[in-house]
Amino acid sequence: MEFDPSTIRKISYRIEHGRETIALSPDEIVILLEVNGVSISLSIFGSVKTGLFGFNVGDRVEILVAKKLTNKATKSERNIHAETDRMLFQIDEELERAREKFPTQTLWVTLAALSEEVGELNQAALHKYIEHKVGASVDDIYEEAVQVAVMAIRVALDTQVGQDRYHLDTSE
Repeated sequence: MEFDPSTIRKISYRIEHGRETIALSPDEIVILLEVNGVSISLSIFGSVKTGLFGFNVGDRVEILVAKKLTNKATKSERNIHAETDRMLFQIDEELERAREKFPTQTLWVTLAALSEEVGELNQAALHKYIEHKVGASVDDIYEEAVQVAVMAIRVALDTQVGQDRYHLDTSE
């Protein structure tokens, strides 16, 4: 069953009173179920189809649920999800290669690399759509856009709240 990634929500709590039940709406499916930190195969629950799960007192339960993708979604909408997933996978692969090739670098080097990639993206678009350069293609634009995304994500990951890999002195 396919689901809409933009609707994922987490249900997390500790069972306190007797045997409790979690009820899902009919348009939701369970993506992941963990009880006391252990992933549980959804096939062991006979009531998965009903969306009702029974747990015992003291159990810590975490469930990821999402809205089902209905057949009402257009083919175009389903293709967009598939294309996005492929692109994100490619970005993740390229990010891993970049980190292996350049495991540590300063923020300024990373920002310079990001700027360079943005320039190359602009140049690829210019060659294809303005100059009509022979051999220029939308594939070139796509590849440069992936590189821009990789470098932007690297800056974001390396400077996320509470994790300043660059150890910048901001007191000045």
